[in-house]
Amino acid sequence: MKIAFIEPEIGFKPYNALGTFPLGILYNATTVKKERPEHEVLCFDEDSRPIFQDGNIIEPYLLEADAIGISTKTATAPRAYAIADELRKITGKTYYDII
Repeated sequence: MKIAFIEPEIGFKPYNALGTFPLGILYNATTVKKERPEHEVLCFDEDSRPIFQDGNIIEPYLLEADAIGISTKTATAPRAYAIADELRKITGKTYYDII
């Protein structure tokens, strides 16, 4: 099974002036790999590298993933919802595949 975790970009840049680390998705990915080593898991941090360009997914792994988890907090909630909507539209996945 292919699993992807996404940390959305923070729209309010002064909040992220010193930089943050996507510890939540890294913890989840590590836990999955420890408990289910047969699964392939990748993490994507939008503050480091975008996953969309001109409305297209530029990370092919997201098209192949069986499940996608999107981390969020108040500052990233609008972006997290937008990512989920775009991924559902492009991939045809359901709410239960992208959470």
